[in-house]
Amino acid sequence: MKNVWMIAQELAINYPERVDKLVLTCTFARKDGTSGFSSEIDKAIEAYEKSSRDKASQIKLASVFMDSIFNRWSYRVFILPLIKLVIWFSAIKGSAEQSEALMAHDAADRLGMIKASMLVLTGTEDRLVNPVSSEVIASLVPGAKLVKVSGGGHSFSLEMSSKFNREVLDFLRN
Repeated sequence: MKNVWMIAQELAINYPERVDKLVLTCTFARKDGTSGFSSEIDKAIEAYEKSSRDKASQIKLASVFMDSIFNRWSYRVFILPLIKLVIWFSAIKGSAEQSEALMAHDAADRLGMIKASMLVLTGTEDRLVNPVSSEVIASLVPGAKLVKVSGGGHSFSLEMSSKFNREVLDFLRN
């Protein structure tokens, strides 16, 4: 299963009559030299792919992902341990398939088919997905609005919820 934002891209491309407005946050349309995960995440994925892909390797990869999600200290201290605990008890197979789907996602050549009004948001300090990925998406969808949230990390929708909610609500109201 792909990330919800990637599924939203596919839905808007394949069923344009069902999507009037689309909001994408901290995602990518294709993983390539400039778009996709940050270099830190790419290195962790490369190490995982060379590993035995056992539970310990899965947890190590997930830890790198999780450590990159939150920038605020309070979120990292209180929420990350809970997420890591969930990962420890989750099935390896499902997580591995999720990772493979993310890596294979490629909608860049079809984004121009999207007819919906689109808002693309990214945090300038996203350590998981390279912020330029959102610029790429916005450049490929006619009329898309790009908003870069200064200082925002991958989960700025939680960490900076007032700014995020204001941008999304303004977009949906207009």
